Amino acid sequence: MLLGTWVVTESFERVAPTGRQLGSVLHRAQRPPDTLTEGPTSADGRRNGRLISCASGPTGGLVCKDAGPAPAFTDQVNSELASLKSYLVATLPLYQVAAAPGAGPGQCWRLLLAAPGYPSPPYGTRAVFCFDPATGAPSYSQIVRPEATDTTTAVDISATVSSADLTVDAAPASPGR
Repeated sequence: MLLGTWVVTESFERVAPTGRQLGSVLHRAQRPPDTLTEGPTSADGRRNGRLISCASGPTGGLVCKDAGPAPAFTDQVNSELASLKSYLVATLPLYQVAAAPGAGPGQCWRLLLAAPGYPSPPYGTRAVFCFDPATGAPSYSQIVRPEATDTTTAVDISATVSSADLTVDAAPASPGR
């Protein structure tokens, strides 16, 4: 997933134990080292060696700013892998992991919290992550926490990433800001 070239349109749904729901559509694109994750009210990514950060503007649309130089892409990937490894491969791992065939579209993995009582575990009490076999793109995830269950399902996956896929649909910044 971290090294593949892909663009994904995703449907996100959060369901609370009370039944209340929140949903949105997300756009994620990756053409290493450039990336973009864009939702209805925010976006972030890296482009041409710079980090970008965007939030809802006062009149709608996203307003973006340059958030400084991006770390070396290989350093970022290695850092993310080291974090994940620390959750899964340790004397007392935070999660147990197993293949989860049929859990969602693509190649799937199930994580089960192995350290009950851990405050705010990053992937909840249990989670499933699936990846498209052709691109490595995320195709499905479900993270279960006491306060809500988050489910993200890929609606469309493509291995062709255009410059437009990596560009935020932003409102112009106000003068003086």
